[in-house]
Amino acid sequence: IQKLIKDATGMTTANYINKKRMDLAVRLLTQNEKNINEIARECGFTNTNSFYKSFKRTFGRTPSENRSN
Repeated sequence: IQKLIKDATGMTTANYINKKRMDLAVRLLTQNEKNINEIARECGFTNTNSFYKSFKRTFGRTPSENRSN
């Protein structure tokens, strides 16, 4: 399965899953007023700190900064 995902997307399975999670996070941050902890859980993160780190690593800003822009 990992090879099929890599061939289809050009990304590793972990990177593909993280990209999908981050795409969902951005959409949820801009489309509603849920708090960031709820959004983190909806995106599959059990730990809010992990969500913040992953978001910042991906976009160069925190979820709060993204929401305010």
